[in-house]
Amino acid sequence: MNLTLLILLIVSCFWFTYTDLRYREIPNKITHWAILVLLFVRIPSPEFYAGLIPAAVLLMIWFFSPSSLGAGDVKLFAMIGLCMGIEETFTVLFWTLAFFCISVLSIRIMRRRRVDSLPLAPMITGSILFTLSLGWLSYFV
Repeated sequence: MNLTLLILLIVSCFWFTYTDLRYREIPNKITHWAILVLLFVRIPSPEFYAGLIPAAVLLMIWFFSPSSLGAGDVKLFAMIGLCMGIEETFTVLFWTLAFFCISVLSIRIMRRRRVDSLPLAPMITGSILFTLSLGWLSYFV
């Protein structure tokens, strides 16, 4: 993984977390340009293109059920896939779903109400940081 791209991904994800919490959207201006730049940067290492598979799966889910997932979340996973590769992207997807389930359950238990929708960018950002911390911990164990 390229450290510069990883830092830019993390900074972008913090911005996406803010915009998703505040406005419930992930800005296309940033995601479209970031995906184009990452496609260009990853030409010498095509193994990173396999990282688009989780985004393709999410795109199919969004296509069949648009209210279940935001298109910005799909584009964010495309950015993650091009930046981190397929293994880390599937790990991020797993932890995102785990954090999402924990959030929904805790809201249902504490507030005793139905959850209609939640912003996913904060969970994706937390999942990236958690995945990276697990990877860095493996160097020391």
